Amino acid sequence: MFDERRNYPRVPMPADVAVETPSGLVFSLRTLNLSEGGAFLSWSHYDEAEIHADMLMLQPEDPLKVQVSGVLGDGGEPPKVPSRVVRVADDGVAVRFESEQGGLR
Repeated sequence: MFDERRNYPRVPMPADVAVETPSGLVFSLRTLNLSEGGAFLSWSHYDEAEIHADMLMLQPEDPLKVQVSGVLGDGGEPPKVPSRVVRVADDGVAVRFESEQGGLR
């Protein structure tokens, strides 16, 4: 039986995001769902040849920075949210958000 470990409900929420890897590379991905504690970031909109090896090599607990693409309602730049890889799937990566103090949510 599947062990459900989510602490927050998920909602479908497609949004384009920029994801920065520890090596400083930035990729455009798309959220499939979002919760207070994390998100699933999909690369299924890319052809397999377009998926960078750095994304496929991600491991659980690797740090990422996730930023919604575009501007905020006040014209400001969205924050880069510190995140950690939870799991890597064939079609993307699940991340959990870290608090501003560096601890996990």
